[in-house]
Amino acid sequence: MFPALLTALLIALARPERGSLILDGLVAGTLLVLPTLIYGLERAGGGDVKLRLFIGLVLGWPAIIPALALAFVSATLFAAVVMLLHRLSWRSVIAFGPFLSLGGLLTGAFVALKKL
Repeated sequence: MFPALLTALLIALARPERGSLILDGLVAGTLLVLPTLIYGLERAGGGDVKLRLFIGLVLGWPAIIPALALAFVSATLFAAVVMLLHRLSWRSVIAFGPFLSLGGLLTGAFVALKKL
């Protein structure tokens, strides 16, 4: 993640809206740090914080909001379906990184298509 973060930061600094992108990256990176503080790194990973920071630096405001919303909705739907299939219990832990990536990719693709 660190090479990707450095690249995203350098690109954000080169863009005219750099202040907004850096602020968005910091907001996204610190958003929902509470689960990490409450449950510890073994249950709520620090990788998610770095990934949110990266997505915020790349997408900026307001695109970070639907990206995070898509991540939460897709993770919730996945967990609900897998729980209905009795593959997970309420105490199970799932990785959130793939859902953050999905939200960021879908939102990034939508933003790119909208600019065409």
